[in-house]
Amino acid sequence: MLSNRSSAPRRLALVFAPIALLAAPCLAQNHVLRLSAIGDYVAVPDSSSLSPSGSFTIEGWMRVLGGTANPRLVGKGYGCEGGSVELEARNSTGTLTFDFPWRVAKESSGGPCDLVGVTSTPNDQSWVHLALVADAATGEIRLYRNGQFEASSVWAPNGWNGAEMRIGRNTHNCCDPDQLFGDIDGVRFWNVARTGAELRCTANTVITSTSAPAYPGLVSVWNFEGAAADELSVNPGTVMGGAVFAVSDDIPQLGPDCDGDGALDWCEIGADPGLDLDLNGGLDECQVAGPPFCFGDGSGALCPCDPGQVGQTGAGCRNSTGQGGMLAASGSAHVAADSVVLRGSTLTPSAIGLFFQGTLAQGGGNGTAFGDGLLCSNGSVVRLGVRQASSGIVRFGYCVGSDAPIHVPGLIGPGGGTRFYQLWYRDPAAFCSPATFNLTNGVRIDWMP
Repeated sequence: MLSNRSSAPRRLALVFAPIALLAAPCLAQNHVLRLSAIGDYVAVPDSSSLSPSGSFTIEGWMRVLGGTANPRLVGKGYGCEGGSVELEARNSTGTLTFDFPWRVAKESSGGPCDLVGVTSTPNDQSWVHLALVADAATGEIRLYRNGQFEASSVWAPNGWNGAEMRIGRNTHNCCDPDQLFGDIDGVRFWNVARTGAELRCTANTVITSTSAPAYPGLVSVWNFEGAAADELSVNPGTVMGGAVFAVSDDIPQLGPDCDGDGALDWCEIGADPGLDLDLNGGLDECQVAGPPFCFGDGSGALCPCDPGQVGQTGAGCRNSTGQGGMLAASGSAHVAADSVVLRGSTLTPSAIGLFFQGTLAQGGGNGTAFGDGLLCSNGSVVRLGVRQASSGIVRFGYCVGSDAPIHVPGLIGPGGGTRFYQLWYRDPAAFCSPATFNLTNGVRIDWMP
């Protein structure tokens, strides 16, 4: 997760209003820094690495559940002091509705702080990703919320004030501590000016000491996985007050991660355009290539041993494992950009399976009894390939071993056309009929040129 805060020679204050994100668990068990009372925070001593002479970026995730009027994500210095920086949420009403705009306040020769505002939204207690980027090359400081640019202000390096960095409150020990009551995760400090695309692409990436070398300019990372340690062992933090590391499965994402590998889909496509051959903006591997049909769940023809052989919804007739075999197709069904993969699941554990293709849907799409299952695909039939299942799962098609793209063995011409697919598989156990095989449901694919 990412949240961002920035440190400049002038005092900077970020005022924001959280917006809703898609919450999805990125880790089996993710921990966050949880702050519940005045004095709960993580203290990080000042160091030369946290006081760069040029560009820098501070980012992190923040969820505001309560606190004082201006709860902080990070504070380094206080007020409009020179060399100070703060990221905060402004709440003028004492409720959890953030009705002030975002602001950046900068120190101006002892004068009043300048303010740069953007529209606020109510706080729905969801995660917000904040990033503050100080760019010496362009002479500006840029604010990002949830990976999107929000506002900028003129900026130039002019030194730091030597204050420690506090995560969860400001560094003022008197009066209003600007304390956050809520959760923080994935705080990072960089000595480079990051772009919006870079912020978005790593927002949901867990950076550790092992992966850190792949990120030039990264200074410190606080993941709060049970400790306030810096993953890079450069700037360790100390837990203060009653701050704890709490398990949280409510993790934000700044976009879809359909294959669950921790990288946002659009970032993967940007790095390898071949992952989106049909150019629709999504990973081909996650797309449904065609709708299923001909089910052994009672919605079509009767299974050979009904009553009592109905499979689960959307699958074929029940096999000796107690479930029906299921066939699904994903990928791009374009002959010129074929990335279709056929996947059979809930088969018998090590079944030998035959993928085949037909030109007609058997029985008007409802199928007819065949072996222990229903035959769904017929007409001019083509055998595509034989494969053995592992743990009841078997795949065929694009990038599966040495398989050719499915349109090749299927003899699909450049103009495309509609075909019907099914998986026949062995089930030698004494079950249902004397036959020793069963079939999955069918899948129809409308091939495009």
